[in-house]
Amino acid sequence: MNRKMLATLLSLIIAIALIAPLAIHAQAPPQESEAEVPTMANVISGGGDPPVVKAKWELPDDDPNKPGTQIFPPLIHNASLTVEYYAVVTDQQGIDDIDRVYVDVYHPDGTFKYQAQLYEVEDVDEAIAMIEDAANKGIITLAPNFTVDDLIHEVEQYEAKVFKGTGELSYHQPYGNYTVSAYAYDQDNGRSAYLNNTFEYVRGVGFEIDFDCIDFGDVEVCKNKWVSGDKVWGPPDPTIRNIGNTPAKIKVHFDDMGFGKTGDEWNVEYDARLDLFDPVVFEPYEEIELPGTLNLCTTEKISFSIHVKKGEGEHTGTMTISAVPA
Repeated sequence: MNRKMLATLLSLIIAIALIAPLAIHAQAPPQESEAEVPTMANVISGGGDPPVVKAKWELPDDDPNKPGTQIFPPLIHNASLTVEYYAVVTDQQGIDDIDRVYVDVYHPDGTFKYQAQLYEVEDVDEAIAMIEDAANKGIITLAPNFTVDDLIHEVEQYEAKVFKGTGELSYHQPYGNYTVSAYAYDQDNGRSAYLNNTFEYVRGVGFEIDFDCIDFGDVEVCKNKWVSGDKVWGPPDPTIRNIGNTPAKIKVHFDDMGFGKTGDEWNVEYDARLDLFDPVVFEPYEEIELPGTLNLCTTEKISFSIHVKKGEGEHTGTMTISAVPA
């Protein structure tokens, strides 16, 4: 083999050696993969868009058969109950830009009651359970174009937060629909739009008395015998007070205490009066409504008299007191 042929042969072998590994490598699966994606950011001033309150609700809901939140009064003197306020809030600049969340609460007549601050529910599972519970109860109020599924998804993805706060509602606060306005601020003090709803403080009529019997004592025939009340709570003199959230009218009736009748006429009659209003004269088993009103958070004297027309000896019976909304 001459030198020229040898050189040609060597060149061919080298070319095959270079090509062969490349062919084998091309058939193997890739060990790495990558893609380039463009990124963008727009740096803004002043905090950008304010937060958005997407949903809100209140608890407890004491009437599951009625839409919205209904809260029953405690009907206990000097008692109060705790109202829980909730809001779901997001922010275009991220949830860390949410600085503080509030609700303003207004009485049924539109006057301001109080402001309560709401605080983040940090446990995501707990926050989602709160949303689901409110949705199941039918008490959640959504901002336009949002759904419960949106709320849950955004909380799961850390794109929204649930906030919770509390406020007190006393036993004698007036019944009716209380308006609640929820709003949020961001780190640059940008305020969200208000999201409003109402809860109902259900009307409850209630009263207490500080006596367990009316003892007229020794009574002379054909003479009125009064047991007069006072405004000091506790025995011995009769007192009544309103423990509901609505003004009340007081009703009273007595039985005949065993005095019976002579012909068609009862042998006994009674009087009753609330505070210093005019007394009402009435017969046994006749239910009468006393003049005057037992107003909210009010303690009043209540007085009774007996007028025996015929009878003797000891007599006992029963008196019934009731109340209806004024």
